[in-house]
Amino acid sequence: MNNQEREEYRDLLQRAFPRPGQPPPETDLWPRMLSRLSAAERRLWWLDWVLAATALLWAVAFPQVIPGLLYQL
Repeated sequence: MNNQEREEYRDLLQRAFPRPGQPPPETDLWPRMLSRLSAAERRLWWLDWVLAATALLWAVAFPQVIPGLLYQL
């Protein structure tokens, strides 16, 4: 690692981690994230139903794979 790379890393680290005593960021992203998660509706995608039906049919056709399928869950 040469001196130029060290200087670049040092500058990046200084920008990424503020020095002690500096004020915290003005906005916090966590409350917005919580509101988006609560606003998002839970719905099953069609692929979820296809995978569930395939697993069920596979378990009916080959009952010996049920322990392996349960292990994967």
